[in-house]
Amino acid sequence: MAKRFIVALEGLDGSGKSYCGKQAVNYLDARYAHTPSVRYSELRRYMDQYSRASFLMYLSSCALALEQYKGSSKSILLVDRFWFSSLLQYAWNNGQDISTFLDLLPWIQRVLPTPDLTVFCHADKDVRAQRISARQSEEQVKSASEPFWWQAVAAVRHDEAFCYELFDTSSISEGDDGGAELAMLIARRLGQSVGNPPALTSRRLSS
Repeated sequence: MAKRFIVALEGLDGSGKSYCGKQAVNYLDARYAHTPSVRYSELRRYMDQYSRASFLMYLSSCALALEQYKGSSKSILLVDRFWFSSLLQYAWNNGQDISTFLDLLPWIQRVLPTPDLTVFCHADKDVRAQRISARQSEEQVKSASEPFWWQAVAAVRHDEAFCYELFDTSSISEGDDGGAELAMLIARRLGQSVGNPPALTSRRLSS
């Protein structure tokens, strides 16, 4: 059986991870999944007011993405937000203490697999703010601060079992094909090939 890979895309709101991720699958033998999926929309509106319950809900959405991938013929599961984001937000909601993140890290790595590759998407603060402001009629969630996010990134980067790349999307504008460069980065790390994409549809650069 061919090797199958889990690749996680992580990043703050406006980092461009969704925009680039949805385009990257056009170049890769990959299935794209966003966590939590749209099926969680109604549940999120209720659960997000409860820190621990919402944390477990987000983890369940990661587990669901893995279960749904089992029946796929694709060699890569490209997950837009995985357990890193869930753990980060839980730590932020509970006193903004990085020690909470570090304490739960070993536990969560036993509950869910560590991705074969995690791509940390990031962009200049002003670029992210501009992208977020371009969103219309979308519910905004109070997310972790950028310094706290980088603290968490630094924490997992010290884990020898954690394979990661940093991907700066600051120069990617609306209408650009941000997936090609991301796909090449992923393919290089996984030893995969990059194909020619079909016609790409324009997507909003907002996440």
